[in-house]
Amino acid sequence: LFKEIPTRLPTHRAARLPFTDSQLVKFSQEIFGNPSIREHDQMLLALLLQLGPRIEEIYQLRTDDIELQVDGWIVRFADHRQTGQGSSRLKNDASARRLPVRRNVFPQLDAWLDGRISVGGFLFPDGSTHAYGIRSAAASKRLNRLLRQLSPSDLRLVHQCTPIPIR
Repeated sequence: LFKEIPTRLPTHRAARLPFTDSQLVKFSQEIFGNPSIREHDQMLLALLLQLGPRIEEIYQLRTDDIELQVDGWIVRFADHRQTGQGSSRLKNDASARRLPVRRNVFPQLDAWLDGRISVGGFLFPDGSTHAYGIRSAAASKRLNRLLRQLSPSDLRLVHQCTPIPIR
């Protein structure tokens, strides 16, 4: 019986490409220099560039996951089972970590973080959970749509290709 069942081979997709320096500069300039881009999307990119996490990890952050330090903030990525509150999920237990966000790298981000922390709640309150429980789906689509406008010829380039920050 099992010999007669056709097996489906996995479809191969092109591997994602990392940004070149010029592509990253062009993408960043478009995001930060275009007044029609939402402020939350600009701050999302600033956090992606500084921290190097998955976009959903950032969208699950609550303001109490951010601890003020003298020269910036410490961001805690943790699963709801580790913190005992909320509903955040990580890809695996090893994804739990604490990372620094330094002041004066993105001055807009400094003021935005201070304002968001004073309000409380989700760091990105505009995220709405879709059918699979993902809060960042709309933001991910917006960033990739902008990237597609800047680099329409290469579908292997997505916002997740931002470089991992040097610590």
